[in-house]
Amino acid sequence: MNTSAWPGGPTRPHGEEDMALAGTAPRGSRLRAALLAALGVLALLSACSTAPVAPAAAVPEVPPADARFAAGAPPPTAAEVFALSPAMQHYLATALAGNAQERRRPAALVRALNTQGDLKLAYDAHITRTAAQAFEARAGNCLSLVIMTAALAKAQGISVTYNLVQGEPSYRREAGLLLTSGHVNLTLGRPLRDRGSSGFDASAWMTVDFLPGEDLTGQRRQPIDEATVLAMFMNNRAAEAVAQGRLADAHALAREALRHAPGFATARNTLAVVYLRAGLPAEAEALLRSVLVGRPGQTDALANLVAALQAQGRAAEAQAVVAQLAALEPDPPLRAFYAAKLERLTRHSDTPADRPASH
Repeated sequence: MNTSAWPGGPTRPHGEEDMALAGTAPRGSRLRAALLAALGVLALLSACSTAPVAPAAAVPEVPPADARFAAGAPPPTAAEVFALSPAMQHYLATALAGNAQERRRPAALVRALNTQGDLKLAYDAHITRTAAQAFEARAGNCLSLVIMTAALAKAQGISVTYNLVQGEPSYRREAGLLLTSGHVNLTLGRPLRDRGSSGFDASAWMTVDFLPGEDLTGQRRQPIDEATVLAMFMNNRAAEAVAQGRLADAHALAREALRHAPGFATARNTLAVVYLRAGLPAEAEALLRSVLVGRPGQTDALANLVAALQAQGRAAEAQAVVAQLAALEPDPPLRAFYAAKLERLTRHSDTPADRPASH
């Protein structure tokens, strides 16, 4: 992949922050989830308003296994991601009060998570944990904490809806990668009116976030299914593996993400980055073009396509893609960066620092 230096850029690192769980009905706080995509230095994810999964008719096949990455460790199963540890089962048995009906109410779980002194959750943006791992560590990125909360809720018979929050992504840089983070949260239970009743009981449903203080009123949310949440989990793990140089593991994880949600373009882009980092730009190009068939304006795929084309010595084609990026990019600093890049390419004066490094 393109690991050349990019001084500056709109990097907004995540910090280590104490987290307090907040549950609300129509109000609450924003959850900053680490939905990571491992990208080349030129690449950014398109805005969260873009659907994360392609329409069924446009979904390409899951890429086949590749013997060049056969040494990768098996990804966790869906059951392992959501499994309750004995400590979690003990927590549910002791922390929730009331009769069986009361214990199934979202408010009971949220109250327990809020009031139990031994469950102080810390934010950790750099690792994606299973439900049991997040509970044991009392920490995780927000996707991990959503998964942990969903596992606890489902064990109590509480329905769960996962939400992709539409808004601006945030960015951080790690190991020559630009990693982008979107937002997810979850709603526990459903209003009575959604169950065929004319009544409304605010305590029967709650939207849960992990960074309190921001009003959710007017927030745009797109429900996503659990298969997409699992794809996000696997993609996070893949991105973390790329940053650590574990390309075989990253390959297996990115493919597993696509097995859960074949139309999840972010994971296909991550898999392309694995090929770029492995010095296989032609394979990366094929994956990126499969993304662009259904989403021709996706800037992360386009930016990584520039790296793939440059690595194959196809400067004129790379120049055309950079021109497209300069026209599409909504972020002013990045738009200026692409414009400057295009000017350099036009003058045929790219320096080695601007060219992708193959590994």
